[in-house]
Amino acid sequence: MSQRVLMVCTGLGRGGAETQLLRLARALQRKGHEVRILSLIAHNAWSEEIAEWGLHVEVLGVSKRRIPLRPVARFVDRVRAFRPDVVLSFLFGANTLVQASRPLLRSPRVVSSIRSVIPADGAQPRMMRALSSVPDLTVFNSVAVMDDAVARGIYRADRSVVIRNAVDPAPIVAARDAREAVRQEWGVSADDWVWLAVGNVRPVKNYPALVSAFASLAEAHPRAVLRIVGKPYGDVARMKAVAPDLWASGRVAYLGQRTDVPRQLAGADAYVLSSQHEGSPNTVIEAMTAGLPVVATEVGGVTELLDGGARGWPARASTAAAIADSMAALMHAPESARAARVSSAQRYLASVHAPAPVLSEWERVLFG
Repeated sequence: MSQRVLMVCTGLGRGGAETQLLRLARALQRKGHEVRILSLIAHNAWSEEIAEWGLHVEVLGVSKRRIPLRPVARFVDRVRAFRPDVVLSFLFGANTLVQASRPLLRSPRVVSSIRSVIPADGAQPRMMRALSSVPDLTVFNSVAVMDDAVARGIYRADRSVVIRNAVDPAPIVAARDAREAVRQEWGVSADDWVWLAVGNVRPVKNYPALVSAFASLAEAHPRAVLRIVGKPYGDVARMKAVAPDLWASGRVAYLGQRTDVPRQLAGADAYVLSSQHEGSPNTVIEAMTAGLPVVATEVGGVTELLDGGARGWPARASTAAAIADSMAALMHAPESARAARVSSAQRYLASVHAPAPVLSEWERVLFG
């Protein structure tokens, strides 16, 4: 039976949460459901894909700093006009707007989604705790993030559920033939060992520590290079201030924001995530799907992805030293050991993160 689904997001940047929301919207629409998306702010980095996929997107024009009354009134009007069977919100701003407005929405079901570890203090966790009883269910993308929220008394266990991120392997597999071309674009040879990191350049991604970690390995591994992909958010200068000689020589390079991440993965030999906190990072899942061995800091849902080292090389802390130790361990590991962990990761992803079972879980949560 076709359902009307209103999906509300804070914005449509190229982050992991927005990626999952749009993939879900497209999948639900393909199943015959009527889907509309409301974005609080005007930022939209997906305009081409949205047009290609035929998704209906409206912008409310809410300020990034506050939610004035006029956009709230517009939001309530849109909901009442569409008359959705369910309202699904992603990210803090959208969750807050939907939950605070629920008495006015006349919507039979409200589901919210938390995509990362909740901050330890400040206004955000207090607001989340105050509104946590409003949604019928809250969806988390990892057990670790949900358990943290429940243990801190922000959310109730009986109204919380985990639905893991879905990753479609098809475009990643299709891009594998681009390896040689990508490496030529990067200016690296067939003998170079390429580390790749993908993620918006924000403080939480911890790129200065990553560059420092790589610098500590550079002399012992003269064929190793590091390539970083992600939208700049004001942290680029701080990142480039670390190990300037490696930037000057081209062994470390920042490639900016890219829309062809599967193609970039094809050029790499290993993937590294240096974040200080995460939910369940799409980039790690995509790197594993591409067959890359992975080093990642053990934060949030990363612990589930790496399974204590069975599916990758965990860094036990978000420090340069810990990240460097895990990068060195991966490079020194026999090829058979790297292949075994990659194989284990791919079996896990096929059983847990494949699009079909993830969509089934969303339909169960959204429609009962």
